[in-house]
Amino acid sequence: MAKGKLLLVDDVPSNIKVLIEALQDEYEITIATAGERALRWASSDNQPDLILLDIMMPGMDGYEVCRRLKADPATVHIPIIFVTAMHEEEDETKGLSLGAVDYVHKPYSLSIMKARIATQLALKFQQEDLAQAEAELLEANEFLESRVEERTKDIVDINLKLVEEVFEHRKTAEALEHARHAAGKASRAKRDFLDNMSHEIRTPINGIVGFSSLLKASRLTEQQQTYIDMLTTSTERLLATMDKVLDFAKIESENLELEGRGFSVSELLDAVVYKQADHARKKRITLQCVKDDGLPEHVVGDPVRLEQIIGNMVDNGIKFSDRGTVTIKALLDRHLDNGVVVHFKVIDEGIGMASEVQRRVFGAFNQEDMSNTRKYEGTGLGLTISALLVEMMGGRIWVDSEVGRGTTFHFSVALDLATEPVERYGKWRVGDSLRESNENEPDMGADLSGHILLAEDEMVNRYLLQDLLEENGFEVTAVCDGREALDAYESSPGFDLILMDIQMPQMTGHQVTEAIRAQEEENGGHIPIIAVTAHANIGDRKRCLGAGMDDYLGKPINAEHLFQMVRGYLQS
Repeated sequence: MAKGKLLLVDDVPSNIKVLIEALQDEYEITIATAGERALRWASSDNQPDLILLDIMMPGMDGYEVCRRLKADPATVHIPIIFVTAMHEEEDETKGLSLGAVDYVHKPYSLSIMKARIATQLALKFQQEDLAQAEAELLEANEFLESRVEERTKDIVDINLKLVEEVFEHRKTAEALEHARHAAGKASRAKRDFLDNMSHEIRTPINGIVGFSSLLKASRLTEQQQTYIDMLTTSTERLLATMDKVLDFAKIESENLELEGRGFSVSELLDAVVYKQADHARKKRITLQCVKDDGLPEHVVGDPVRLEQIIGNMVDNGIKFSDRGTVTIKALLDRHLDNGVVVHFKVIDEGIGMASEVQRRVFGAFNQEDMSNTRKYEGTGLGLTISALLVEMMGGRIWVDSEVGRGTTFHFSVALDLATEPVERYGKWRVGDSLRESNENEPDMGADLSGHILLAEDEMVNRYLLQDLLEENGFEVTAVCDGREALDAYESSPGFDLILMDIQMPQMTGHQVTEAIRAQEEENGGHIPIIAVTAHANIGDRKRCLGAGMDDYLGKPINAEHLFQMVRGYLQS
């Protein structure tokens, strides 16, 4: 696959050198040190796929370069990212209003810069594929219309040309089918790109999180402990940001699936409180939950996405509060024939929002404080994703707020009544979430042992999981591809449990699991198989369980969750 082409426009050699060293292995790079040269390169036969543009340059500044590029039909389609030390809000507003797709402040993180470039190029290439598919579809439609018009004019000769007309209609149908196939291929390509992006980012993050946990459990100086805490916090923020961006992209491209399974609203809210308790504790915010006694015990819906919606609102409430209480309420709105409408509220006592901010709070990339020195961090995507998810569920979302008096986020969704027994949602209770942090440290080993087969092709993650397990008393046999995993299972019948990666050479985790389950059908027995994978959407979870796996752990792996799951299966 050909490299993407970048045009770097900057008059400072040191800035150019930094970007070239970071990007030259992945992209074909052209340099322009002045606005006039940038315009000539952009209009040449060898057009760039994306332009990184400085603002302050001698002669023609970056704003004028952007304005001219967007005014020229030959270059208007090229995405532009401003890279500048100008941090004022009006500067950024001006750059984006001229047509730039992004605005990056110096100094910047090279990893985030590379991610932004990759995302914009991926969107550009996908848009080009979709445009080509639409053009083919339009051509086919125009062809059909022209044939119909010709048949109308030739109505007198219809009998003589019947065979020809049948042939032409068949040809038209084939053309339409080809266009539909092309459009579907472009959509699948975007979905596959997002899945692969998730896998490629989660895999190294798993190594960072895991080894940070191992270091944290070792003997460290106070300064080293501080460094590890900061590394963990930064990694968690990176993962949360990545999840939001990928979720937003999947929803926008209609590639996100909603699940339908039974769960307890009460247990779901306990999970939210448990996961947000540490965030609230650090800001000295009281976090509480109020549940309507009239709510049914179990309902059917997508508990993971509902938890995400409520979690985003709670996170927002804690973020924009410096005192007081954040309250989650789940109220019975009304009964339906086979279900109920539940009204959720998240109430905070924070800074509140002006009316103009409320009107755009659910829009993409919006935050109340958008100044360059803003106090509150975040992508501005959490509430946007919440609104899109509520819309997918057929519900309603809104906000009430007053500056200085706090904010109440509302949403209501219809949930069916559960007619079959449901599994417990999570392991959390509200009481657990209110303990001190050191009370929640994982009890790793719990005096339990067993022989575990670990199938993981990525060396860092294989080493990490093997070290975690062996340090806590488990015997581990580690293999690096699917074929070795199946051979090890067949040659060593003494395994108690298998941790199975999905994307491996030779055979995938799904294929290995299906082969093991087929042998068990003939010979009897059942070994627990837990998927351990960076593929983290609902469709991946369904495919794992459908292949015969017993459970599913998404990367990055939380050591506490890993050992709780392993202990649960070994004890049973």
